[in-house]
Amino acid sequence: MTARGLARWYEVNGRHDLPWRATRDRWAVLVSEVMLVQTQVPRVVDAWIAFMARFPDPATAATAGPAALVAQWERLGYPRRARWLWEAAVVINRDGWPDDATDLAGVGRYITAALAAQVDDADAVGIDTNIRRVC
Repeated sequence: MTARGLARWYEVNGRHDLPWRATRDRWAVLVSEVMLVQTQVPRVVDAWIAFMARFPDPATAATAGPAALVAQWERLGYPRRARWLWEAAVVINRDGWPDDATDLAGVGRYITAALAAQVDDADAVGIDTNIRRVC
């Protein structure tokens, strides 16, 4: 499929109504990307809304402590991801956002590219496992 064809497909079939697509808030997008690792989108939507209501920014998450984030994480599975978000929140709250997001716990190249594309409007391509299988 060409880039133009992919863009056309996305315009018709893409999930444009996801709540994290309506923001350029770096924390909100980071939370969504970490939640979406090995978790289906429909399960993440409600969990993301509730999580963001409780932990709207890194400062709130950092001061809440890891147990609060893990408890809010609830049924998403892999609670280690909630712990990573808390660790990232502590660093962000203390030092600000790093130049390279891979310096944050649980953040790899894909999430870093997703943040750059969604938040900074950068021409960044996230290559995840699904794309690797197809290409």
